[in-house]
Amino acid sequence: MIRLGIKSTVERATGKLTQRIKYIKVGGRNLGDFLTVSVSGIIPVLYLMVIFFYSGGVVNALLEGSRSSLAGIPIVPGRNAQSPTEGVLNAFMLAVGTAGVYLMYKGGRQAIRGRLGNSYIIGGIAMLLLSFLLGMTLLSLKGFR
Repeated sequence: MIRLGIKSTVERATGKLTQRIKYIKVGGRNLGDFLTVSVSGIIPVLYLMVIFFYSGGVVNALLEGSRSSLAGIPIVPGRNAQSPTEGVLNAFMLAVGTAGVYLMYKGGRQAIRGRLGNSYIIGGIAMLLLSFLLGMTLLSLKGFR
């Protein structure tokens, strides 16, 4: 069976590597177990970072921000252009908002400890508000009223 994709390729490579170093102990744990856990956690994070950068308009901002008329302006007033600073801020707002939604989801699923679930929900709402306020501040700096 042919498996396609970056994640499956990385998993196959780390699987071969972990079979070779399976019995080497580091701090009481097998080194192969550590490599499998760390690689399987890094790949989804990289996927999310790429999605946030594209959604936030970082590539667009890098292309537009290189124009000589926009050089040195951190936030371009108006709707026509976007600077690299704005692209990074948009990606940051998306990431913080998504993390807030995930915390609220996790708080809703937390059935064992009530206080922990409530703190997840409060933290998620705080992160969503931070993302919203940052977005509104950015829009007001761009001249939207």
